[in-house]
Amino acid sequence: MKRRIYPFTLIGIMVLLSACNTLSMISFEQLVPAKQNVPLSAQSIAVINNLPENGNLVGNGKEMVAYGKIGTETLAKGLAEAEYFPEVVLCDAPVNALSERQDLTAERVDSLCRALQVEWLLTLDEFPVLVYENKGQFPAVPYGLRVSEAQPQISIYKASHTSSIARIAVNDTLYWGWEAVALPTFFSEVAINMTPRLVSQLVPTWKEVYRYFFENGATMRDVMICLRENDVEEAYKLCMNAYNTTKNEKSKAKIAYNMAVINERMGNISTACEWIETARKQAGGKLSAKEQSLFQEYKEQLTRRKAEETTLRKQMATPTLQ
Repeated sequence: MKRRIYPFTLIGIMVLLSACNTLSMISFEQLVPAKQNVPLSAQSIAVINNLPENGNLVGNGKEMVAYGKIGTETLAKGLAEAEYFPEVVLCDAPVNALSERQDLTAERVDSLCRALQVEWLLTLDEFPVLVYENKGQFPAVPYGLRVSEAQPQISIYKASHTSSIARIAVNDTLYWGWEAVALPTFFSEVAINMTPRLVSQLVPTWKEVYRYFFENGATMRDVMICLRENDVEEAYKLCMNAYNTTKNEKSKAKIAYNMAVINERMGNISTACEWIETARKQAGGKLSAKEQSLFQEYKEQLTRRKAEETTLRKQMATPTLQ
């Protein structure tokens, strides 16, 4: 997976705490774990069309069972583009000849795994799409638009297991004008829009996070310039030197907070946790209520991030589901 990081500050001052102390915001991308713990060591995985082959397709504002072919193709493409599984196999021909949902038996799972030469199966079991007119129940949405709500459901199977490992359901909403749209195009748009939600359930994905940063004084402004230019090492050196030379305890606490942010930006989460603790101890009772809340909130964010990293290590290396 390619790592992309785009640090920047939002235009202007986010929060003005005092005449000589500004709080800005930076953003960068972090790799977050998948919701389901499918390990990187799963060398091959197949996306299976398990929608009922004889299911009804009904329009005119009623529930519609979408084309399984479009759904499986789009999901398989999204997984392949994530570059997490070494091999993604597509089976868009329906394997369910019934008119209703049918889970795969252990024997069927083993048979499909042998035929497709894979270890894991992802089955698209349901893909209902509800279409209706927005009649003003959503004030932020222009009156009269059509609304489509998709609720795809998939199951995860592994060879030699007696039942599915997990079942996943997501919800996704799109807003449409009243122009005519061919059903294949309609379902393609729905599938494309919902694929990132399903992929994030199955593989680690990049997510943009936002962090506050104390930009008071010339040195901290220089640090921010370094972060904007992606020169994190120089930002670290400048901030570290400022911490070592500053005598004022309150200012020192805020610089320690910034050091925590920089370390998180560098991927050093344990060190970032140490810095935020240093910042809180350094501050003592000298911070305002807003600043104390900010320090506490960031400590909680780092605690959650540390737990995410533990999960990420498992997903990137563990040979079996946890």
